[in-house]
Amino acid sequence: MNSVQISTMLSFKIYFNLDTDVVKTLRKRLAQQGYKTPEDIGSVSTISNSVQRNVMCFVTIKRVEAGDSWWYYGCNFCHEEVHLLEGRYMCVNPKCLKSSPYAEKSYRIMVLAHDKTEAVNVVLSDRVVKRLVGKIATMLLEEIEDLAEL
Repeated sequence: MNSVQISTMLSFKIYFNLDTDVVKTLRKRLAQQGYKTPEDIGSVSTISNSVQRNVMCFVTIKRVEAGDSWWYYGCNFCHEEVHLLEGRYMCVNPKCLKSSPYAEKSYRIMVLAHDKTEAVNVVLSDRVVKRLVGKIATMLLEEIEDLAEL
């Protein structure tokens, strides 16, 4: 396969799919669970009109949306966003709601992805961006700070 393929499950989970036996098995399992394949969906324009559907489709990343919000403080337990409250980081996930004295910096990057019919904004999660960049967000932020000091 000559290109990287990205498929999204819900709006906050993105998985890289390679042409391997493991991915083929995953695709079969997802199809059994009701996820639609690109052949079933057709195009981004078909899914963008959906209220909520689990789909797999193949897109090309056209551009990374610029901005300062490419990282956030994430919960050490569920990885959702946290807010600083009275010196502790409190998870905003109603199923978690844990607090911690520290939080990990995590990636959250918005990209414009498209296929031959339409474009759609996709949020790349921390796990996906770490694989692309090859380092955690904290390390990249430290490198940026070091460059700014030069």
